Amino acid sequence: MSSTRAGLEKMADIEKAQFLNRWKEHLAKPEQKTEIKSALGSLSDEDRKSFTDVIFKQLKSVFMGEAKRFAELTTQAEKSEFCRKRVEEFAAQQAFMKEIAIVFKGDFPGPDKFQEWILTHTNPAERQLGEPYVESLKRVATQLKKEARATTTAKG
Repeated sequence: MSSTRAGLEKMADIEKAQFLNRWKEHLAKPEQKTEIKSALGSLSDEDRKSFTDVIFKQLKSVFMGEAKRFAELTTQAEKSEFCRKRVEEFAAQQAFMKEIAIVFKGDFPGPDKFQEWILTHTNPAERQLGEPYVESLKRVATQLKKEARATTTAKG
């Protein structure tokens, strides 16, 4: 696993993002889910920890980039729409991420705690940038849940 770690860490940020997006698309295929869970489950504790460290370093980078884009938006409507899209993406990935979190045996915080994990693994300047984004994501997620309940109630 150390060669994978060194290889990914040596890539330019854009290359890392492209690689991880291709990897995520590959994993999204139903036939790949069992294979990846088996492969990750067979890693030694050291390799699993190394793998998660590399993945989380990249996820943190992506998150901080999103927080910066969020901070640059000028209207509340733009910010809400940005967060709505992100929350919908998180929701679409949540079931699989929960399955993967089980495989990682506690090394992976899971989708419900990921944003909090990132904020505890940042410096004060990064937290200052990321906290408003996290709070907005939470507000939008709550609003989407209310909308979903209202739609369900109206149908039922």
